Amino acid sequence: MKTFYPEKFLALTSVLSHIRAQSGDSNRDDDQILGESVRNFFRDNLPRFEADCTAMGLRATTATIRRFIEFIGQEEPTYGKLRDLAKDLFLRLTDEMQQTHFISISADKAKFFSEINLFGAEVGKRFPNATTDIEEAGKCLALGRTTAAVFHLMRVMEKGLQSFAARLNVSRIQDTNWQTILDQATSEVKKLPNTTTKERRKIAKYHSVLAHLSSVKTAWRNEVMHPKDTYTEEQAEDIFNHVRAFMRELTTLLNTRR
Repeated sequence: MKTFYPEKFLALTSVLSHIRAQSGDSNRDDDQILGESVRNFFRDNLPRFEADCTAMGLRATTATIRRFIEFIGQEEPTYGKLRDLAKDLFLRLTDEMQQTHFISISADKAKFFSEINLFGAEVGKRFPNATTDIEEAGKCLALGRTTAAVFHLMRVMEKGLQSFAARLNVSRIQDTNWQTILDQATSEVKKLPNTTTKERRKIAKYHSVLAHLSSVKTAWRNEVMHPKDTYTEEQAEDIFNHVRAFMRELTTLLNTRR
């Protein structure tokens, strides 16, 4: 899927308008040579037009623009040839735009689609193997594929929970029941030494991670880690936010010395 930037396309309308104005000038004979100012305008703007159409995958339009650029570079380009190329360009652009589907993402969802490190740079460094699922979860939210977003978040949680288990020096967490996972982790935290101020501060960090894990469990709206049948936009964003908070808090814990 290619990203379409409306502001770039709107900027290109000035080029299209200029082409239409010059080619539609009835005061110019077909054999009349284009003026230098007209040629300079096309020299300055057609390469950008070509690049943007290439980025949008408009191959036929791009090929026509290249012929247009070659035409402007000729020693004596005429208005007659300009009219032929302009007609061809508008027809090809219209045909390709009609065959292309554009998806609009609202401003409040655009961040989910385009931003990197949606959970923060530190989480990305600590969990590079979760980066793809975090990004895909964001893109799914932006595109309204809410249940798919939760699936990717499940994969992120799996990686986070295994790292949490390793920090607690327990075997890999195999159970998918949220309450069992939470109980197991809580039980291990209770076994940690709790005598000195330093030890109590460390335990407080573990409890903070557990609190976020409990919030994820509540937001998940399912007893097991696997996603339920469907999630609404509100539910999926709620899970996204809680998983992000859990992963951030877990990263802070993992980045401290034992």
